[in-house]
Amino acid sequence: MPDTKSSNRRALSTVEVTAFVDWRTQTHNAGVQRANDVEAARHTLVQTTRMVGRALRRERRRFRVSLRLITAGTGAGGHRQD
Repeated sequence: MPDTKSSNRRALSTVEVTAFVDWRTQTHNAGVQRANDVEAARHTLVQTTRMVGRALRRERRRFRVSLRLITAGTGAGGHRQD
């Protein structure tokens, strides 16, 4: 009897996704109030990846996700906008 779980997994194609993330907003949304910048960044990244994962989990596909971080004063291309 064929393993349908394995067959379904193989049949799913991988979709390339780029998520543009406003880092300052996500830091705020994650409720980061830590003195240590590394811990604050780590917590924000975990919360952001969970949010992206939940949004993509609705689809029956596999995703390869790239995150592009946007910081204050830059546009989607990462160039300063004065």
